[in-house]
Amino acid sequence: MHSGSTVSGNEMKIKHFAPYIYCGRTFVGGDIALDANGKSLIGYGYTGSANSQNGAVQEITGGWSHAICRDPKYGGLQEFGGHAYFFRNSLVAPGSPKNAHEDAAFFDLRYVLPGTAPTVEY
Repeated sequence: MHSGSTVSGNEMKIKHFAPYIYCGRTFVGGDIALDANGKSLIGYGYTGSANSQNGAVQEITGGWSHAICRDPKYGGLQEFGGHAYFFRNSLVAPGSPKNAHEDAAFFDLRYVLPGTAPTVEY
């Protein structure tokens, strides 16, 4: 099966604020063969294959993280937020949907325990 994927992006840090953006793509080629008895198709993307067989899935995600407060004695509070857009091209039989898309938004509030990471001794 021919396939491949890539992810690229950029992150920045501006004091306690860190915006980011990432783009990614995964693709799979429609490879088809006959099974051992020579009668049934096997592989990916042939006529009659499942609608779940993706030809390509693409995503773009952007968001931020923000350190609201930090204290070595009491810990810290961080917020995260973002948006992702997904686009899917499928390898399906004629008459079935060829693509789909989805938007997803998310928000997270995180408490960070006080203290420091343990040191490593060699």
